[in-house]
Amino acid sequence: ENTDIAELYGTACPDFVYPNHADWAFVKVGLPTRELALLKDNINSFSDPLMRSMLWRNLWEAVRDAKLALTEYADIVLANIAAESNLKTLKQVTSTVSSTIAYFYLFQMQDSSAREWYLDRFEALAWSSVQSYAGHTDLQKIWFDHYISIVHSADGLGKLKTLLIGELAVA
Repeated sequence: ENTDIAELYGTACPDFVYPNHADWAFVKVGLPTRELALLKDNINSFSDPLMRSMLWRNLWEAVRDAKLALTEYADIVLANIAAESNLKTLKQVTSTVSSTIAYFYLFQMQDSSAREWYLDRFEALAWSSVQSYAGHTDLQKIWFDHYISIVHSADGLGKLKTLLIGELAVA
């Protein structure tokens, strides 16, 4: 069923419509294909941290509801999360990365090289973010905690060892 709104005739259709703005509706929002495509490259263009948090939550719920492939979610995270500056949202998304990695193992991703590719990218992103947020202690701590929780490579474990024995320092 359609509802005609005379005041909107002749106006451009918005690029993105979100029915739960400001989280007042207390509903689970599914993301249509058009909105999902827009979020893949533009989630950080939403200036409101609550809105970004809700959108990230909706993306993760889409994975859990089998409406978004785990690898597609991982691609969105890899492309966007390094730019997240809100502490709460960053913690929220990095916790889903830990779950994503667990799912890669739990579901025994048939192509182990693909699994390793994602694990390596997540680890590299976390370490790079630890280094790039040197002037932002809280963000750097979140990224460092995340790095510790997902590190798996010999190189990454070696970095942790050199940190523990004092041969490497994080600025």
